Amino acid sequence: MDFRWQMKKKKGFTLIELVLAIVIMAFVVTGASLLIMGVVSGRFSLTDSVSSLNLARMELEKTMNLNFTDIENYKNNNYQGSSYILSREVAYLPGTSENIKEITVRVFDSGDNLLCSLLLLRGKNIPLVFTEKATDIKMTKAVLNAGYNFRDYQFGQVRFKYKEKEEKDWIYTNWQEKEGYGDYSEEAKSLRPRTSYNFAAQLQFEKGIITGKEGIFFTGVDEPPGEDPFVVTGEAVLVGRRHARLYMDYNFGAYGLGRLRFEYWLEGEGSRYTAWEEPRPPEVSGSYNNLIMNLDSGNYFFRAQLEYNDAIIEGGEESFRVD
Repeated sequence: MDFRWQMKKKKGFTLIELVLAIVIMAFVVTGASLLIMGVVSGRFSLTDSVSSLNLARMELEKTMNLNFTDIENYKNNNYQGSSYILSREVAYLPGTSENIKEITVRVFDSGDNLLCSLLLLRGKNIPLVFTEKATDIKMTKAVLNAGYNFRDYQFGQVRFKYKEKEEKDWIYTNWQEKEGYGDYSEEAKSLRPRTSYNFAAQLQFEKGIITGKEGIFFTGVDEPPGEDPFVVTGEAVLVGRRHARLYMDYNFGAYGLGRLRFEYWLEGEGSRYTAWEEPRPPEVSGSYNNLIMNLDSGNYFFRAQLEYNDAIIEGGEESFRVD
């Protein structure tokens, strides 16, 4: 951001007026190129100078919070209940394909004398897309979720991409037309059972495609007949030098809720356990994971554990290696 102030110098300026006229105004702008230039006349009182600057700054802050399409010409003869006249004149900056607006804010006294003039260049805010947690994860399918906000671009398309963790090529869902902001979900089908998947939401607008942060989920098993609880040990992912994230699938059945943890051990050593936790949010069935830290090098083994009604059941044994 580049802020520049210019001042008209007149005979008879006091030292206070000279210091006052040199003002740096800071505005936080996301996705916008910003240039502010101002002129404060020295022909008027100190009170008029301070008041006009404050009103102009107030209007610029309000303008920066408007949607790009809502920034239009505006005039108020008693701005904020004062005796000052404020005008906002808007035009597209030449050569920017109508992506930047030139906004001039002027403040006048009741006699239509110019007290302050500020120039603002405001660009369009870039859209946002958020990859959210996958839900309703089954053996061969899962629901992918996202949030989006087209901001100043108003409308466009959204979709998902996903792939097995070890694969290089992505699978893409179809683009769906959206506008404004909101949530979007789509079911991914024909997935491989007991497999880790990466996925991400994508948003397309007139300037290109934006991809959200990647998420991960692990396909489990469908609910078995009956209402008995069960737990399935998943796999270890994101294995690093000193850490690994362990996964499980669980179902508390007719008991509704309970607690979950992992048992893990280094080959040749005794067992260690994560703390018991209730699922967040509380769900009868779903997927659960825990990041294990401070691991030494070697081969590790682990299994999922589920506690319900003072009973504990275990999933099968899986392994991973820390180098």
